[in-house]
Amino acid sequence: MLKKGSKGTEVRTLQEQLNKLGFNSGKADGIFGSKTDNAVKAFQRTNGLIADGIVGDKTKAKLTPKSNVNGNVKEIQEVLNQIGIDIGKIDGINGAKTKAGIRQFQKIFGLAVDGIAGAKTWAVLNKAKNIRHFKVREFACRHCGDIKIDINLLVKLEELRRAIGNRGIIINSGYRCPVHNKNVGGATNSQHKYGRAVDIRAAGMGLRTLEKFADTVFANGGVGMGGANIVHVDTRGHRSRWKYN
Repeated sequence: MLKKGSKGTEVRTLQEQLNKLGFNSGKADGIFGSKTDNAVKAFQRTNGLIADGIVGDKTKAKLTPKSNVNGNVKEIQEVLNQIGIDIGKIDGINGAKTKAGIRQFQKIFGLAVDGIAGAKTWAVLNKAKNIRHFKVREFACRHCGDIKIDINLLVKLEELRRAIGNRGIIINSGYRCPVHNKNVGGATNSQHKYGRAVDIRAAGMGLRTLEKFADTVFANGGVGMGGANIVHVDTRGHRSRWKYN
């Protein structure tokens, strides 16, 4: 069992695994400090585990890397279909439709588009496994139809959905191409342009109540408050709050 304060080669291996999976634990120095603790908790939340920062058997099992990053085709197909990238029948065959689906996935999530599920693609796929209530088309630009999404935005939206009692979250606006952002009067450096922002509502919940939950879940991101019809949330990487009215 590893936890904050632990030291040694096992901690270094843990840090390397977390970094490879897209959970930033900082330099792999073998010291289980605050940054590693936060990375473990983020990994646990993403994988439906108790976010206590303790690396026990269940967390270790989830951390176990693939023996062949390009080998588990069936698992890739399941994830792609789950988030709305249609690859057809889940048959474990890496055919033309599956390869096209991987390329589409890579383009949407800002990865190198080569149709090969390498380590970086698997790092995002592992997070996407737990995205069960959102489809990528919900985030498409209303002007050009392109889709660009930060995977961490989807992770946070799933976390927010759980926090509000599993109410449905409605996406009013996701990615905006530069033309659409200008047409709607968006900020020049709007997070929507980078796929890191959404404007949302929640079924059966007032906006002011939704804001309070968003303020907690998106603690290190942006939350726009006081909107007449939506709550803005984003994963800009630092805390930012503002009021529309």
